[in-house]
Amino acid sequence: MPNHHFHFISIIICCSLGILSCSQEPKDHESYINKELQDIIELLDVECGGVVHYELRKHLEYIVTCSTGEQLRLHVSSKGKVNVHQLDE
Repeated sequence: MPNHHFHFISIIICCSLGILSCSQEPKDHESYINKELQDIIELLDVECGGVVHYELRKHLEYIVTCSTGEQLRLHVSSKGKVNVHQLDE
């Protein structure tokens, strides 16, 4: 059985929207993650202004710092739903 490694964010997009990301892959891993996180945040209609930093907290959970200064928690529920919540300051 082949061993397939799928990128976390691609799985999120497939699970939440049922489509694959068709954009050109950025030059490095960090840029790719930033772009995918930004796309997900925009698709969920959450104001962010742009991802300036992210931190992988645990499997299927990111903390994102936006250009607006806000921090968001992006995670996938046990049912496969993508959730974005603003963190309290």
